[in-house]
Amino acid sequence: MTQEAPEPPPEREGVGPGVLRWLAGLIANVTVLTALLVYFGWQRNYVMADRVGIEESVLGQSVRDYLLRSVRPALVLLLLVAVCGLVWLQVDRVLAPRVRDRGTRDRLVRRALGFLSVSWLALPLAVYALGFTARALALDGGREFAYVAWPLSIGAGLLLTFYGTQLRGTSPADKEPLLRAFVAVAVVVMLFWGTSNYATLQGNALADKLITGIHRQNEVTVYSPKRLFLAAPGVTETELPGKNAAYGYRYGGLRLLAHAGGHYFLVSDSWAPGGAVMVLSEKDNLRLEFSRT
Repeated sequence: MTQEAPEPPPEREGVGPGVLRWLAGLIANVTVLTALLVYFGWQRNYVMADRVGIEESVLGQSVRDYLLRSVRPALVLLLLVAVCGLVWLQVDRVLAPRVRDRGTRDRLVRRALGFLSVSWLALPLAVYALGFTARALALDGGREFAYVAWPLSIGAGLLLTFYGTQLRGTSPADKEPLLRAFVAVAVVVMLFWGTSNYATLQGNALADKLITGIHRQNEVTVYSPKRLFLAAPGVTETELPGKNAAYGYRYGGLRLLAHAGGHYFLVSDSWAPGGAVMVLSEKDNLRLEFSRT
């Protein structure tokens, strides 16, 4: 009677895929993504509104508005996370079997584990040095990159250090849930911090475009059945003839600053940050004509 050979044990999943699956599940969570997009939209609007001299709440943006206006720029951060995850998988395909087969006797393994153990400090220091160098050389692009990458590098460094503990197998099994929870909190906080910095750059860029290019914004002519008392330097008021006319007043010398929350935000041709911003509602009995000059 021949004895059947036992089936080989199933091959264990690599450390990298397991960690990445946990991380992807965390970031791809609908609640986290929605909160991230809404926060990005709010922060960008807040910075822009503060620069032009109005309160962000006056814009009357809804959660839907924040989401729709945040998808495109926020995708850059999510794409960066996806690319880093793909690179991580390729590295794990080489490193994890080497750690399992050769242990710390291998030079590459020793160096890799040594780097992973200090990643929580090495990556933020590298980004800080990049930002310091860019500031010294007046390189705006490098400085902006470092501004956004600084919090993300902290989160990435913590993840790599956590990955190193998984490779070594030194993490106590009873402490594993707590360790994952603390790392998850830190990663989410750093992701929101990086998103906030990126939104700040976007808000400043939008404000710069409005401030320096106000004369390239749509010119607006407002027709009203009654006097609106739109008083600002450069704004003209003309009383229209005819007792039975639908509109009795015309206002010119206006530019469209923004359209949000069912309101038109208008400024004069000679407007500067901190100047008067006039708000007209879509519900008012007004006629607005837009033109390019």
